[in-house]
Amino acid sequence: MRQREAVQLLTAGLEELAFSASDRLGLEKLAARLGEWPLLLKLANGRLRRQMGRGQPLSDALAYLNKALEKHGLVAFDAENPLEQDQAVRATLGASLELLNANESARYQELSVFPEDVDIPLDTVHTLWAATGGLDAFDTDELCQRLSDLSLLLRFDALNRTIRLHDVIRGYLQHEVGLRLPALHALLLDAYGCNRWAELPHDEPYLWNHLADHLIRARRSGELIATVKDLRYLASKTLARSAYAVESDLVVAEKHAPEDMPLRLLKRHFATMEHLLTRCTTLNEVTSVLSCRLQHLPELSDLCQRSFAERLPPSVGLWHALPDLPHPALIRTLQGHTSWVKSCAVSPDGAFLVSASLDHMLKVWDAGSGEARLTLQGHTDTVNGCAVSPDGTWIVSASNDKTLKVWDAGSGAVRLTLQGHTSWVESCAVSPDGAWIVSASDDKTLKVWDAGSGAVRLTLQGHTDIVNGCAVSPDGAWIVSASDDRLLAVWDAGSGAVRLTLQGHTATVNGCAVSPDGAWIVSASWDETLKVWDAHTGAVRLTLQGHTAEVFGCAVSPDGAWIVSVSSDHTLKVWDASTGICLITFPVEGALVACAFHPDGKHLVAAGQKGVYFLEWIP
Repeated sequence: MRQREAVQLLTAGLEELAFSASDRLGLEKLAARLGEWPLLLKLANGRLRRQMGRGQPLSDALAYLNKALEKHGLVAFDAENPLEQDQAVRATLGASLELLNANESARYQELSVFPEDVDIPLDTVHTLWAATGGLDAFDTDELCQRLSDLSLLLRFDALNRTIRLHDVIRGYLQHEVGLRLPALHALLLDAYGCNRWAELPHDEPYLWNHLADHLIRARRSGELIATVKDLRYLASKTLARSAYAVESDLVVAEKHAPEDMPLRLLKRHFATMEHLLTRCTTLNEVTSVLSCRLQHLPELSDLCQRSFAERLPPSVGLWHALPDLPHPALIRTLQGHTSWVKSCAVSPDGAFLVSASLDHMLKVWDAGSGEARLTLQGHTDTVNGCAVSPDGTWIVSASNDKTLKVWDAGSGAVRLTLQGHTSWVESCAVSPDGAWIVSASDDKTLKVWDAGSGAVRLTLQGHTDIVNGCAVSPDGAWIVSASDDRLLAVWDAGSGAVRLTLQGHTATVNGCAVSPDGAWIVSASWDETLKVWDAHTGAVRLTLQGHTAEVFGCAVSPDGAWIVSVSSDHTLKVWDASTGICLITFPVEGALVACAFHPDGKHLVAAGQKGVYFLEWIP
């Protein structure tokens, strides 16, 4: 901090006093001694307020604090030196901790058991301190208030009844606790008095979120594994928190038992049913879904039988396996849109997915957990297309409201609205350098937009009907488009001139994609086929046949070896790009209209009537 800011923080709560010139000089020297480091300044402020609250003038309080710092070994320090940082923290904390008695100091050290960057409910602190020090709820509140007055807490929220520790102080306290820390985690767990973690009350404010972490730190990984194999626990936590929170526990448990095959199966199959579990409202409903969706797996039969025995009447069991069990390749189904999903895209680093829907919205999904990070609202009609910038920082969307929007991928804020088309905008793509955007419209044109300003660079005219899709070559030199006029066109991205016209489909061409080396183009058509075209000559290399209805979308794997396609025949197909042979067919629930490859080449995304599907593709 600057010196003026450091002095302001050092004197927070003392502003009503008139400081003399010598007081101001003393404050500046103390701030310099503390390296203008906010954490140490805040701690010093707490000690100053404490001394002055006893009637000492500021000059005496400063002298007392400086002596305390000297006693604890702090003369001056370099804030960039980690060793000196550590010594400075210890000295400044020591000057404050000496105001606590032995019991208060022990309780304060016990706060090191809680995770960083988390607001800890006072009820949870009371649970711990009641077990370790016999404190009642009133004593707990009073001690937390005292710690706050000494600036030993980062935050004390009396309204929401939570506290939070500064991460540096938490690290210091953990060092002081040392080898006793695992036992302290165990004490916190035991204080809840649960014989079975499924019995935690649904309104418990803290432990549902952090049980797995405390079990691991208490060196009870075996107990964690047994807990996540308890279907009643999975069901209870699904209702108390969410299915995504349950999956997080399963992921942690699997890391500590990677060879546990039933656990691996449970984690994999739990993810595939999360979209069903989120609709459940009672414990019996969640337990029934878990049992019915898992009982066909011999490795999990014991878990299911125990769960079924615990269900309350009335309940539903199965005589036979469900007919709609997901394909083994399905990792999860993402549901949250209220209508068809028209388009999907994956960020360049594979960390998030984007979907665009008839419900006028886009959603940004975490690729790992399946949770919705953001809902992008602003279009006033169907959103038909979406794409992600090469650096992953922004998203572009195309809509029936005749506009495109550029969104910040982190915040969801609208950066730009691109206006110029005179009819629905069906598709969009981004240049490899992120400098421009291309869009395809029902007004029979494509437009090239400056991604920075939103200005129109080019309007591409030549199609005689609706333009459904567009893609950009890997070098950004040309654009390919797909149209209701049964043609594809290849355009020069610089001049807008038509390089090639690709003829061969016998019906509407819905979508197109370009190989990573720019040597060929693939297209998807209402004539139930895909075609692979030579990007230089326009000749047809391959015709891919196998779908039994309209083919709506296509994409190419990052290495150019595979093509993926989706159709209203409720299937996704993966094709060998060199031979045109269909390697595998993934059946899903509902018609599909869009698809994309994950950057790792091992995962696929498909979207359509029933939501977004995330699948694993193993060549």
